[in-house]
Formats: sequence, C-alpha cells, structure tokens
Amino acid sequence: MDGKNLARNGTVIQTQGLNKSFGSIQAVRNLNLEVSSGSRFGFLGPNGAGKTTTVRILSGLLKQTSGTATVCGYDVNSARDDIKGITGLLPESPGLYSKLSEVEFLEFIGALNGKSGEALNRRIDSLLGMLGLEGRQDDLLESYSSGMKQKVLVASTLLHEPKLVFLDEPTSRLDP
Repeated sequence: MDGKNLARNGTVIQTQGLNKSFGSIQAVRNLNLEVSSGSRFGFLGPNGAGKTTTVRILSGLLKQTSGTATVCGYDVNSARDDIKGITGLLPESPGLYSKLSEVEFLEFIGALNGKSGEALNRRIDSLLGMLGLEGRQDDLLESYSSGMKQKVLVASTLLHEPKLVFLDEPTSRLDP
C-alpha cells in the first residue's frame, strides 16, 4: 500500500462512531474499529447485524448516516473513487453475466478497472490457474456450477490487484 495513504500507525481501516440507519432501522450502531495493515479481520453475527452494510460503507458503495470511516487513509465520503481503486469487493449477491465465458467476463471486469492488453491476459491466466478454472475458458458461465461461478467472481475481485479485499459471505456458494 502507498505509505502516504496509511495512518501513521499502520491502520488500514478505522471507524469512529459509525452509524447507518434505513428509516427507523439502525443497521450499524456506533461502530469503533481499527484494523492494522497485514491483518485478517472478519465480522461475525446473525442476519441483520449490519455486517454487509458495514462492508458496503467501507468499500465506498453506501454512505453512513453519521460517524467517520477511513480506508487506507482515504475518507469513505470524499475519496470513494480512490477507495474503489485500491480495494476489491466480492459482494454477498454479485452479478454475473452468464452468456459470457469466464475470460470474456474477466476481460469486461478488467476494462471497467482500466486494464487491457497482454498484462490483463497474463493476470487472467494466473488467476484462472490459481483457482483451478483453466481448461473451460470458452464455456459460457451459465454452464458452471455455483461453486465454479463463485471462483470466477473471486478472480474478478482480485483482477486489478487490490491492496485490500472485502469478502461478503465468500464461501456461501463454493463447492466442497
């Protein structure tokens, strides 16, 4: 990570008094959190506890009601594009274009992230190999099992080599 964008103490995520309400529903209440660089961190809790809402705030997709949050030193309100550029998000319910092949889908995601050409092709090949998806590059995603689709989505999350990755229910659709 770019050192100028980290807090002096190596904090990659910091929240202070973070709140999010949807009408009368308080989804996140007074969250104070500090996550250090190099660590792994997760939210555990029942449905409706605010885990997904918090991830969406931290990844720049949703504005909080009150409180503050920074990701790699970037404020989640004023630097959303910067945050999106350095993070990868695998959402709980991601979209997948089933009429594309895995390579076509990943090329599309790469283009959305400003990637193209030989460097993108090498990255796609590397991720497909790492995730055990080589050999089906021409098959449409609609023919994949839910676990294989989830692996393609993991590849799309890692495609632009993010500094920080948010995974929301990442194993929910994986094959054993």
